[in-house]
Amino acid sequence: MYLAKSLYRIEILKSLYKRGGSATVNEVSKDVFEALKDQLSYEEINTQVSKNEPIWRNKLRWVKNELVNDYLLATTWMPYDQNCNKIDIKRGRWYLSNLGAKELKKWVQLV
Repeated sequence: MYLAKSLYRIEILKSLYKRGGSATVNEVSKDVFEALKDQLSYEEINTQVSKNEPIWRNKLRWVKNELVNDYLLATTWMPYDQNCNKIDIKRGRWYLSNLGAKELKKWVQLV
């Protein structure tokens, strides 16, 4: 059984928050892997899938896309916050939106 997407979601948001609101995919990947490595299965770490990357990293990218669609992150292909305000972003970086920061704070209060 693979690790739940919800764990990736919160770790991506936490990574971006602790890095001041933006980071490269490699920085986020490193943070998420460090946070989840003890919960990832052998298969998730060692089986290569799309782009010759492990399952966990491929899943990280899919979850990132979901976060963008939920307006919790902004990227070059969707550089807007939940109020349709344009965010100044650089290619290759992921950005935490205001809504993403609020979502993270809500989640942290529930734990």
